[in-house]
Amino acid sequence: MTHTLHRQGTAENLANDYLIIGLPNVQTPDFTEKMARFYEICLKHGPVNSSSSVAWRIYVFDEREKVTSVLQDVIEADLGISIVVSGLYDKVAASCHGAGIEPHTINYSLGFWGNTSRLPQKSILEITTMCGHGLISPNLVWDLVDRVSKGFSAKEAAQEIAKCCVCDIVNCKRCELLLERIDEDIRSGKLTIPKPS
Repeated sequence: MTHTLHRQGTAENLANDYLIIGLPNVQTPDFTEKMARFYEICLKHGPVNSSSSVAWRIYVFDEREKVTSVLQDVIEADLGISIVVSGLYDKVAASCHGAGIEPHTINYSLGFWGNTSRLPQKSILEITTMCGHGLISPNLVWDLVDRVSKGFSAKEAAQEIAKCCVCDIVNCKRCELLLERIDEDIRSGKLTIPKPS
């Protein structure tokens, strides 16, 4: 699930951003029943993206304790499927340890390479990188930030942004907070909305 590894942000705003996916072999006996049970377990713990109808569910959680609870329930259900959790390494490791397991494999993102001067600024990247396939346009984020500054709800703006991500892995709660922070930075003069050239 490497497309979930490149989320940008601070340790503070990434501390409430976790993704969980169950990856069974489709040849697994009772595949459909096991996945249905996995979905049921995840939904029980309040993911922040549970409204989508994407068939291969990736659940986004906003609290580490929820991740620990999901892992505990999946272990107890003994589904025999691989579980992948994305998030800050120390937080994910703490959830694994809280569930009584050790991570099997660890993938790290090494950041961006090349001409990084062409990337959007950091505050915009914190939002656009929530879609691992790069389907959130920085221009859309700027447009919605402009609309938020004129009274549009940051919650609704976050939901508009989330619609762009076909994997449904945008953490709308985190996105809303990031949009509000960008709006505050614009109001205080720390940030300026770019003008079309």
